[in-house]
Amino acid sequence: MEKDETPVESIRREVYEETGTTISDFCHTPFSRTFSFTFEGRDYRQHETYFVARVKTFLPIPLAFTPMEERSIVGYRWWTRAALRSTRETIHPSLLADWFEYLLAKPY
Repeated sequence: MEKDETPVESIRREVYEETGTTISDFCHTPFSRTFSFTFEGRDYRQHETYFVARVKTFLPIPLAFTPMEERSIVGYRWWTRAALRSTRETIHPSLLADWFEYLLAKPY
């Protein structure tokens, strides 16, 4: 989040910058996490709050990547439930497939 930015303002900005789309209707989920990790030789402690939004399929077009995002984001894709469950790729957070199943059962 940017300084003086609320979580809602942050998610709207991030989605627009990273995908080129605007999401007006979304809600908080019961999922969040705080964790530590090392990236590009630097230690981080990060808190993440997850939101859910239902959108029609669209082609993501990044509009404002930071230099770090340009180096680390290699692409986008839409995931089916089955693909998310069966992938051998590293997914963060590791419980994303479980969260996805839980959220799909809710009337968001």
